[in-house]
Amino acid sequence: MEDKEKILSRIEKLEKSTKMFLDQPNDMKLPNGWGKRELAIHFFSWDSALVEFAENLRRGNIFDWKEIHPDELDINEVNKGHLVENKDLSFAEAIEIYTETRMELIATYVDIVNNHFQDEKSFTDYFTMWMHDLHHLKQAGIDTKKLEEK
Repeated sequence: MEDKEKILSRIEKLEKSTKMFLDQPNDMKLPNGWGKRELAIHFFSWDSALVEFAENLRRGNIFDWKEIHPDELDINEVNKGHLVENKDLSFAEAIEIYTETRMELIATYVDIVNNHFQDEKSFTDYFTMWMHDLHHLKQAGIDTKKLEEK
């Protein structure tokens, strides 16, 4: 059950990273020029992919990042595509969709760990979106030490 505790900790960290992101000023900027709106779109696009993948886990299939992010996938092009697909979203709409999608991902995580647990190393990899948040929050110059604590 050590893995289950690890996963529950990751869900808690995702809740914290979500709050940390939402608490940032609206004019925050990343070195690549993205603002809070663009980062919200980036986050909800990847969160949506993980919510969709959950059906595979509910059917007992194992998690494999390559199904979401194949080696031949150019991640920069995918990220640009997410922004292009959502170019008409206002700042408020992007934040609202991010918040809704993130809450859906957290609820999905809770359902998966409680009702579809797999004693498999790859299973814990599914619960790593807080690390993705951490990466981008650090890029924005945000102190993430609290998030990194055990």
